[in-house]
Amino acid sequence: MDRRVRAARAVGESTEAGTLCIGVDGGATGFRVGCVVPGVDGGLQIRGGLKRGLWPTDANFVHLTIGEQRAQLGGLRRIPGERELERAWVQGLAGVIRELLGKQAFEVLHLGIALPGQKDDRGRGVLVMAHGPRLPEFSSALEMELDLGDKLRLCALGSDGQDAGRGEEWGQGGAFWGQASALYLGLGTGLAEAVKLDGELLAAQVLAGYSAPPWEAQLPGGAHAEQETIEQAVSLGAIQGRLEAARGPGLRPLDAARMGEPLALELFTASAEALGAWVEERITILNAEARHPVTRLVIGGSGAELLRAAQFEFYRVALQAALPRLELLPSALQTSALFGAAARAWGLTGSRPAKAPS
Repeated sequence: MDRRVRAARAVGESTEAGTLCIGVDGGATGFRVGCVVPGVDGGLQIRGGLKRGLWPTDANFVHLTIGEQRAQLGGLRRIPGERELERAWVQGLAGVIRELLGKQAFEVLHLGIALPGQKDDRGRGVLVMAHGPRLPEFSSALEMELDLGDKLRLCALGSDGQDAGRGEEWGQGGAFWGQASALYLGLGTGLAEAVKLDGELLAAQVLAGYSAPPWEAQLPGGAHAEQETIEQAVSLGAIQGRLEAARGPGLRPLDAARMGEPLALELFTASAEALGAWVEERITILNAEARHPVTRLVIGGSGAELLRAAQFEFYRVALQAALPRLELLPSALQTSALFGAAARAWGLTGSRPAKAPS
């Protein structure tokens, strides 16, 4: 029997035997938590709805630059307020997980968590974080906070981009399922990436071998030369920063564009053009060695709205003009990375079977 079918069948049997699975999609500013169960066609679905939380913040905390954080990979040195913020993040997440569990009786809880940033070798903590505190003791602290003993099965922390791609494979209605090759971009505060190539989701280290990730990649052709990376040029977080610098605080990028704010429209159009140029360069490299070329781009996160809503047709037109060979799709999942984290927790790490297990 195919390994993937065996794993999917085991998921169904586990849920009937008092085993729960929870996925967590942790972003730069907040997180979403849900109980995940098998659906039709071997996919996963959320039972009981999502619960959301915001990561606690400290107005006085200023994180180190990425370069400074990487210089400390051999020996991390805490900065003022960082340890306290990590504890607050753990307590905030644990509180929402306990709320979601309620009074449910269970024998085993599988818990999968997607977080941005570079993890340690064991996947237990985050050593480099672009937005927010470093979290080197995250898993150990969460296990202590939840205090579930042998009932808790916490798998290694996952990448928000990688888990989003896995979620598009295993989540019910995911856009990777059945596709030989596809590219996912999570457009939000930052820019997360996942690639499925010739039927396999590329590991982060393999993907990095093709070219730099979006938080490090330079813009093609020197466009937007004042911006350091593609993430800084196109992410909603970057657009919000430029909007607030020009128009004052409190103006959300998508809301501003819906209202026809001229600067917002200009920024989003430039974002689409820059993103299109980078994606075209990215898939040219990927397709050079692929048996099945990438033909689909999936946009998730808050940025999925840019491909979904009629008010943003100008964005889709600009992006499609830069990427005439690609099918553009907004993610149909509420939270791709949550499904991917849950899939990892269940042991569903390959591609989803073409048919539901019988």
